[in-house]
Amino acid sequence: MINEEKRMIKRSLFFLSFFMLALYACVPDESHLIDSLNLSSFQKMSEHRFIIQSEKIHKRLLKICVERSAHSVTDSVLYHYYAYQGASLWLTSFGDWSRVDTLIYWLEDSKRHGLNPEKFSLSKIKTNLTKLRSLNIRKKDNINKILAELEYDLSSAYLQYVCGLSYGFISPQRILNNIDEEELKLGEVRDSTDRIKMKIYYSISLKKCNRAFVNKALGAVESERDLSSFLRNIQPKDSFYLQMQKEYVRLDAQKEFSTKKIPDIGKLLLKEGDINPVLPQIAERLIELGSLPRVEHVNSIYSSLTSDLLAAVNLFRTRNNISADKVIDNYTIEALNRPLIYYKNKLAINMERLRWQTKMDKGEKYVMVNIAAFMLKAVDKEADEELEMKICCGSYINKTPLLASKIGYMQMNPYWNVPQSIIRKEIIPAYLKDPAYFEEHQMKVYDKNGEEVNPLSVKWDSYEGDLPFDVKQEKGEGNALGRLIFRFPNAFAVYLHDTPSRWAFLKPNRAVSHGCVRLEKPLDFAFFLLKKKDKLVMDKIRMSIDLPPKTQAGKKLAKALNYKPMKAFSFPNTVPLFLDYYTVFPSRNGILTYCEDPYKFDEPLLRELSKI
Repeated sequence: MINEEKRMIKRSLFFLSFFMLALYACVPDESHLIDSLNLSSFQKMSEHRFIIQSEKIHKRLLKICVERSAHSVTDSVLYHYYAYQGASLWLTSFGDWSRVDTLIYWLEDSKRHGLNPEKFSLSKIKTNLTKLRSLNIRKKDNINKILAELEYDLSSAYLQYVCGLSYGFISPQRILNNIDEEELKLGEVRDSTDRIKMKIYYSISLKKCNRAFVNKALGAVESERDLSSFLRNIQPKDSFYLQMQKEYVRLDAQKEFSTKKIPDIGKLLLKEGDINPVLPQIAERLIELGSLPRVEHVNSIYSSLTSDLLAAVNLFRTRNNISADKVIDNYTIEALNRPLIYYKNKLAINMERLRWQTKMDKGEKYVMVNIAAFMLKAVDKEADEELEMKICCGSYINKTPLLASKIGYMQMNPYWNVPQSIIRKEIIPAYLKDPAYFEEHQMKVYDKNGEEVNPLSVKWDSYEGDLPFDVKQEKGEGNALGRLIFRFPNAFAVYLHDTPSRWAFLKPNRAVSHGCVRLEKPLDFAFFLLKKKDKLVMDKIRMSIDLPPKTQAGKKLAKALNYKPMKAFSFPNTVPLFLDYYTVFPSRNGILTYCEDPYKFDEPLLRELSKI
């Protein structure tokens, strides 16, 4: 009872304090409002709309907390604070708007993070704040309601901002793992009895905003100094993030490209020295994109394709994950005609991706596979070693899942146990066209008892659902898994492996597999994963896949009568592996690079991020 009375007194004192603040507080651009307060102004304060009732404000505040709750940890902590502490976080002491102004500054600054400040109800906050500062309380307004709304909106915006910047504003699991259902809603026609099986595309465990962080954030509001320090400290500091942020700010200042759409040049190929009316427009667009220094008299300087203009075009290509060339073709023109929003959206959603915090740390040695860019980057900070290579990944239909795991071992010359889905969708139709298919592809058929079966004796088209047979492809040359496979725990039966299909690495779009990741340089990758670069062990790996040894010890071992090639190798230290997805990434030389969105993941994530 005594504690409850103390809380009531505390609330009453606060709102009395705020009433005095409303009378006397001023800001530089509104000081004239205070000067105009005379006797009639004070008489007006006795009107109903100016009467502050602390209990009504408190009840209204708790009601808002319940009505707007999304059952998140921030909602829970905020309700608990107002229910049991009772005091205001923002409108606290005589004449002090400093914390409110500090928060508004950072909310407005959220544009630098690719966010719309209205995500934090900024206009509503400013409107109610202006009403209180100027005492412009209309007869239909209720000052108790305004106070409760403003207090809640400030706290809600603050927690949304600090938690979002620290852990991300959206949940990739919730959005991407329901993307198939969303595609159906957007117009794909299916029979009502045809139930689609939703697939899991995002399986990376992320850290979440927890109660301890929210309490720490609320504690920082005690003083303007602590609040400013806290808000500065939670700003992302990753160098790649800051690079994207700087580019976003630069592009956002332009509003839109000044040059019109560059005309189509059809099958024409422009080479160095050629004169064409589209070249000045190309130069102007490159200047706006930051690939060419700004100059005067663009029309005269770049009426022909000069060496520096071609270099700028190739820089643009590099930044857009397009191969450099000695000519300009229509494919490059189409890329140059992308609107400004194309780049801003990519920067915004990839800044959000960097805000997500994985539970598994990278450590000093890790492997990052960027599915969107079809690239693998392996980093060993301690040894100052980096390895980059092209990869092939799952097709749009057979998307490679995004996951985090640890590579534990590799196998040499693996068998391929063909998944049932591939047997039914691909192998059986191919066999029905060519009865020699199994033999030509070194495949054998086994029944459920493990006994080999002649594929000619099976009536393949008479079975529905899973087949009572297994298909295994023999090891060695021609095996779909190649000569090396790298295993890691995951729920999807995907892995990194070699491939005999080397032609796929020449394609710009390398989303061609059934879900596994094919490596351009599997042997180099095996050597990277070794804890120590033991030359004899490296020779044993070479010999296991029929490559000659390079050391004298290896050559001697190869001639030994009792030598048996390695079948597998366990790495003494597992290496963190991330299969992730970034449509903007830094190239090896640090250039900000944009790539296509092969799985169309950007749009639904951006749509959620843009919600107000």
